[in-house]
Amino acid sequence: MKSALIEDIKKTFSLFNIQDHTLTLAEFERTSSYNRFDASTRYMMDMLRQAGFSRIERLAHKADGKSSALDCIMPEAWDQYGRSFLQIISPDIPEYERILADSDRHPQSAVIWSAPTPEGGVDGELVTFDSLASDLSDAKGKWVFLEARKVDIDGTSYRALTQAGAAGLVLTNFAVEETSPDDVVWFNGQGFNSWYHEKEAPRLPVFSISPLRAKKLLALLAGGKVFAHGEMKTRIYNGEIYTVTAVIPGESEEEYALFAHLYEPFVADDASGFGIICELGRQMIERQVKLKKTLRIVLSMELYGFSAFLADRKHSGRITAAMNMDSFSHWNRLIDYRRSPVSMPFFTDWFYRDWFRKYLPTFTWSESYGNLSDDTFAGDPDIGVPTNWLRSPGGIYHHNSGRYFELDWLVLKEEFPVFAGALETLLSKGPSEDYSRRAAREFNAAARNILKNDKLSGFEKQVCLDTEFNRYSAMLGSWEKFTGKTAALRPLKTAYEKQKGQIGPVRYELFRTSECKARNIIVQRLHPGAPFCLSRVPYQERRTLGIPRLLWALLDGKRDLLTAIRIFDGETGGRTDPRLIGKYIENLHFLERFGYVRLQPAVTVGLPEIKTAFRKLGLRSGMNLVVHSAFSAIGKVEDGPEAVCRLLMDTIGEEGTLLMPTFTFNLYEGKDFGKPFDFRNSPSTCGILTETFRKLPGAVRSCDPCHAFAAWGKHAVEWVRNHHKVPTVSESSPLGLLEAADGWCMTIAAANAVTFMHVVESSFGAPCLGIRTEEFPAILSDGSKVRLRTWGWRSTTCPDCPEHQTGKLFEMLRKRGALKEVMLGNAQLCLFRLADYRIVYETLLRKAKCPTRSARPRVCAVTVKSDWDNRRGKLKKSTAFTGELPDFS
Repeated sequence: MKSALIEDIKKTFSLFNIQDHTLTLAEFERTSSYNRFDASTRYMMDMLRQAGFSRIERLAHKADGKSSALDCIMPEAWDQYGRSFLQIISPDIPEYERILADSDRHPQSAVIWSAPTPEGGVDGELVTFDSLASDLSDAKGKWVFLEARKVDIDGTSYRALTQAGAAGLVLTNFAVEETSPDDVVWFNGQGFNSWYHEKEAPRLPVFSISPLRAKKLLALLAGGKVFAHGEMKTRIYNGEIYTVTAVIPGESEEEYALFAHLYEPFVADDASGFGIICELGRQMIERQVKLKKTLRIVLSMELYGFSAFLADRKHSGRITAAMNMDSFSHWNRLIDYRRSPVSMPFFTDWFYRDWFRKYLPTFTWSESYGNLSDDTFAGDPDIGVPTNWLRSPGGIYHHNSGRYFELDWLVLKEEFPVFAGALETLLSKGPSEDYSRRAAREFNAAARNILKNDKLSGFEKQVCLDTEFNRYSAMLGSWEKFTGKTAALRPLKTAYEKQKGQIGPVRYELFRTSECKARNIIVQRLHPGAPFCLSRVPYQERRTLGIPRLLWALLDGKRDLLTAIRIFDGETGGRTDPRLIGKYIENLHFLERFGYVRLQPAVTVGLPEIKTAFRKLGLRSGMNLVVHSAFSAIGKVEDGPEAVCRLLMDTIGEEGTLLMPTFTFNLYEGKDFGKPFDFRNSPSTCGILTETFRKLPGAVRSCDPCHAFAAWGKHAVEWVRNHHKVPTVSESSPLGLLEAADGWCMTIAAANAVTFMHVVESSFGAPCLGIRTEEFPAILSDGSKVRLRTWGWRSTTCPDCPEHQTGKLFEMLRKRGALKEVMLGNAQLCLFRLADYRIVYETLLRKAKCPTRSARPRVCAVTVKSDWDNRRGKLKKSTAFTGELPDFS
């Protein structure tokens, strides 16, 4: 389909101008040397001026390894100043086979930010990373070859090799060896917790070699020792890097921006953005286009320079939205459109999709979610610039010096007029379509997919539905603000209410412990931008956080962490593992220490509310009860864990018995594996409620080096005193005795942590649990040192094991009328008889064909032959302590 506007642009635009500007800038940047950037940015300013741009500015940023903006620490300046090379010096190698890397042939052979070698270079043995000892103790003075499957170097390996005193790194990427065997990759991500080195970070010389040379090198290494000589001619210093910005004024001071990267040594991934921008401006000025919105262009260093620019609201405060021009026309006819982020939706998702599908129908069009990548991170609400990205993916050739990472000028010739027409339409007339009904229609389609997704819980369906409503509401709102028109919001609101009604009331959800904790955390961000370089953290304490930028942007100080995570999951199509949620929580507490965030409870409860919940649940005097808890999931408990423990004790009274797990997983499989279990002092790893309970007057503890229980009440001493003499999770254990006494279990946001399941498995004959097959050192209450036996945990868990079916198990209890449920703050409280739990768990075990499955107990450094005679139900003689314990008091 033709457009008069696009045809008009085709008549006036010059592909030669784009080529000239692009290739000239690429020549400035080919060595990535900062000493060229002053001249390159002055050239850009001159070309922008000739193209007709106004208010041209060059903003200088310190490149010193310390200065930070939006938590991006700008790396130090870096130059190549001569020939850098790596060659084999072993005898009997032909001269033409000796050179592995040479910056005169490929400037990218000298990896950016590499440390210089001493004058005269460094000789050393060349070895593979895999051949080194696990502690890298034998890396000192050696050149280490390492294959990398991406452009970022493994920061952990890099740091370890610097600490080990390696001579340097030699890298390749075999992914492109068939089509680009003699080309090299520009490796640029050697930072430990961010992309690049901070001032304090140690460095190595790093060479990038072609796959062909790497194959030959590996063949040489297979035949014996190889020695190499390397010279890295680089300079690291305090310098400057620049942002260039300019405008084509419109009737309004409100700005729409084009972002393009500088300082990367490739045509398509870097320099072409500048060439395209110059020509966009020139042809607009020549054709005397009247813009309603002001067009701003920003040219800077990827992520770091843009962070410095965007942090300065004086320069960025008028930008409403932006388009990133990176990787505009690679060697393909594929357009991947990066949508605006769910954290800040923008109506251009509709506009550009319609425009490009209409006017470039022969191009393959795909869309990806707004992930706030290094090219679109400005869509974080705290920065406030929703950014789209029209890109041709470089695929496995990304940052490769070969032809498949080049710019395709013929593709650009087709794509440029269409984009120019879209941009001109957007900034002069605005979209012609009223998107109101479209918003309702697309919302309904998204809602139907959510409601029929059986993998989503009621809570998750509600979160996803709310997210889609908020998305389309925000897109309509941005259209209204940008165009000055009024959207009809009623169709969208009506659709939302109708779809919401199909979910029905969200009943109690069986959240995992970490999910419950996340549900009770509201994260208040204290600074704009996502934590990246951790500039507020002392260098030695910096760590890799692993919190995705999009998830970070969803932490708005209003929604809880779990809701933010489920919104993120809805965008990515994945599901965040509960263990990863726990890691996020740990890292957020770390960030709180250094002033990045303030963590606030979603709810606060007091003792009166807790008493009411216990009464509704059915706790009563004389009850025998075990409690599994994720205490922090409740919310902020005004009176603390001790008050809750005492309330539980008061509720069941002295005629009842209260048990809590005080397990020591850190000794069993954690960082303190193999250290003695100290009966009196080893803390519980089952949460603050259990650790508080075991220390209370009258509480006694069993003597198992992994699965010790604390008990209080009528049968406390009786049930725990012989735990060290019997199988850990048997009918003779504290839990087994509790079941025999018509015992109950209460879970506080810990439905997945019911240890009684293992008593059922043990009595059922499951072969995956070792019976007293591990022996640990221990210290008794009188200080005597002994050895104690415990169980052997299974090395693998069968996929259909009931342990993985908590939701199904509790639904079975619910259908039997054997489950009582109450909400306390954000925590679900469940109460059930152990006898009823046994019935449903055994039902699932039979369906899983247990004990015929192949899972067996783990074998480790503390594994021993069992000292339990299973047929006779009694102990055999062994090295374990099985005498009477010292006085519990």
